[in-house]
Amino acid sequence: MKRGINATWGYLIVEELVRLGAKNFWLSPGSRSAALALAAAEHAEINLHTHFDERGAAFAALGAARVSGLPSVLICTSGTAVANYLPAVIEASQSEVPLILLTADRPVEKRETGAHQTINQPGIFSRYVRFEFDVPAPSEEINPAFLLSLVDRAWAEALSDCRGPVQLNCQFREPLYDESAVNTGYLNGVSPWKRSAKPFTSYRQPALPVSKATLDFIRDRLESSRRPLFIAGHLNSAIAARAVSELSENFKIPLFADISSGVFSLSQDDRTAVFKRYDLYCALDEFQEKCSPDLIFHFGGPFLSKNLVSLIRNSGAACVRINNSPRLKDEFFLADEFIHCDIESFSAACSGINISVSAGYLEAVSSAESIADEVISAVLDQSGFNEWNAVRTLFQELPHGAFVQIANSMPVREADTLISLNRACNVYTSRGVSGIDGTVASAAGIACVVREPVALLTGDLAFLHDLNSLALLQQVDSPVLVVVLNNNGGAIFGTLPARESKHFEKLFIAPHAISSFEMACRQFKISHQLVRSHDDYLKGIRSWSVSGGVHLLEVVCDREETVSVRDELYRRVEQQFT
Repeated sequence: MKRGINATWGYLIVEELVRLGAKNFWLSPGSRSAALALAAAEHAEINLHTHFDERGAAFAALGAARVSGLPSVLICTSGTAVANYLPAVIEASQSEVPLILLTADRPVEKRETGAHQTINQPGIFSRYVRFEFDVPAPSEEINPAFLLSLVDRAWAEALSDCRGPVQLNCQFREPLYDESAVNTGYLNGVSPWKRSAKPFTSYRQPALPVSKATLDFIRDRLESSRRPLFIAGHLNSAIAARAVSELSENFKIPLFADISSGVFSLSQDDRTAVFKRYDLYCALDEFQEKCSPDLIFHFGGPFLSKNLVSLIRNSGAACVRINNSPRLKDEFFLADEFIHCDIESFSAACSGINISVSAGYLEAVSSAESIADEVISAVLDQSGFNEWNAVRTLFQELPHGAFVQIANSMPVREADTLISLNRACNVYTSRGVSGIDGTVASAAGIACVVREPVALLTGDLAFLHDLNSLALLQQVDSPVLVVVLNNNGGAIFGTLPARESKHFEKLFIAPHAISSFEMACRQFKISHQLVRSHDDYLKGIRSWSVSGGVHLLEVVCDREETVSVRDELYRRVEQQFT
């Protein structure tokens, strides 16, 4: 095939990414990125997704990369198109999700001249990318080996032990479409690459084993502990989640698992040491008197529960952090030790350690969990159909193995309290920055790469914030259920001191007065059902489970009731303990 120099460089970049393992590309239209877009469109091994909104495309790519563990590739034109990637880039950086950003740019001589769609793109993502390179405009004077090697470096940086986004800012000169063919000998220097299907340079990621000194330290701590506690924060892989869960079960050490840990993707039928309701009771004096740990192993990244922070602080126990990322994320300065290693290697290394847990310790934690379970059942069964019951029912009814994207604010907290252990589901949240950005797009990205049912649980404000991304759901093959909890504003502020302000409604709640999202769904050809009763809600979920497709259930909620039910759960649990 005869290609001009722009098309040749577009081909080299895209082909090398595919050889490295890239499969999912997200493209937003534009002329400056034509060489990259056409190369992606013509490659048989690429799943190419298009979206008119770069912000939504970036969050969709983020959702897909979270699930697959491989970098998603983003292609956009120059100017503010690049800037629209920033929210997703920040989330990917903070939650350590790999992305490859191919940002097309005008050539360097156009910068600072007032040329259209020209901004200073190098450095636009600041410290939120692991690697960036301002790629010169294609030229036959530049060895193609340079370009291939650069792509390999970017891929390796995205998948380093501190994963994250990388940017190749690709300059292109005109003509962008009609070009004369490059010199026939231009690619002779990379002939071995042309003849093979392998990357130009393969990077081998180093293993992170547990050293003997570290193992001795672990053994000393565990063998001297009588009330150890495991905490699973955000974990980036199912392998790590399984390793932590199995270690806890083998040692009969309580494991407090955050909703973002991945532990709930595992079958819990035989798990007696995994606990999920701990936020309801772990800050209570009565629980801490009986079950205060004398050693804490915190696996992975941050967790959601602030009451768990109280337990750790009050216990006075040494807190050891274990993570396969070199970044210690310790907002509350709780860690006494930090071990950077593969979590699965850590688990394997601990298998020969003899642990003597105090008699009755695990049973006491189990008793507290049972009290929380009973209170949840009693309060929600008596309260009628509300936001909390909608979340509980969703997790009771989702098919085994479903994938769930949960929006921040109230939905993730309700799910963290109510998630069911009876049905394993793969839960994903954007807890890197904990914003409400891109929830619809993230769910669409997941649905683009899995063949299992996908659910999105979101509040009304997060849904409104990402309304454009409903267009992405038209491209998915997996069945998708969207549950929108419409309480006309930000209910979470009702749980904070802000509710005492005379400006509470205007400044914090931000009511939108949209009584139904039916018209928006109709615009994007999505099935919509407004539900006000538990029976209708249950029928809606079960109907979707049978028929598939994309379906939205809009649950009309009372914001004040949402807050009062939450307060009642905590009050009743405390009452049971005292």
